[in-house]
Amino acid sequence: EMFHTVLGSMDGANEEVKHIKESVTNMVGIQEVNELSSKCQKMKQKLALLPRLAESLSTRMVSKPDGNVSENDWDVYLETLLVQGKKDEALKVLEAIECTPMLMDGADKSLAGVLPLIDDENTIETHVGSILPYTQRKKLERIASLSLELSRYEQAEECYRELLGCFPDQWTYWLGLVDACITQEQGIEEGWNKCRSYAEEVIANDTQKHSLRGPHLFLVELASL
Repeated sequence: EMFHTVLGSMDGANEEVKHIKESVTNMVGIQEVNELSSKCQKMKQKLALLPRLAESLSTRMVSKPDGNVSENDWDVYLETLLVQGKKDEALKVLEAIECTPMLMDGADKSLAGVLPLIDDENTIETHVGSILPYTQRKKLERIASLSLELSRYEQAEECYRELLGCFPDQWTYWLGLVDACITQEQGIEEGWNKCRSYAEEVIANDTQKHSLRGPHLFLVELASL
């Protein structure tokens, strides 16, 4: 539309302007510059259908009868919802995803036990896309992030607490906990106290082989504010 306005304001007698207008009409596939506006409107209508079409197609990908849906398939489906602003629906989808269990740092990875088996080369060649399922860690991260965007702070706080229970040295989770706790509803002081109390709880219950750094650094950060 802006392009149409600019072209319309140009002096048509100028040979260079005529050449520009002719190039534009040929490129867009129209006869006259006046048709540009309606052409743009039709393109907008078609583009508006693309996210819904992508959602429809990706719905089939995550609705397999055997339930063997990969992480990539879920991510594509979730993105088709998010680009349309369907955050509530995306959150519900995330909450329903069955995924691999989340293990603490240093835990025996064989305990996961639910990863798909790759029998041979044929398994890889015949499967389209990734065969890895959604992980509990990624699921909680996305739920926490979406919950913050939707102002569902209690749900976000629960997710970050669960994540920190397994990965207490992950600094971004402590920052996420701050965002979830320090809100207008709870107040700054109450939020700080909540965060401080949880950090002290993590330190007191520490049973890992290596000393934790995350909660200690977090307490130092809180004290400096």
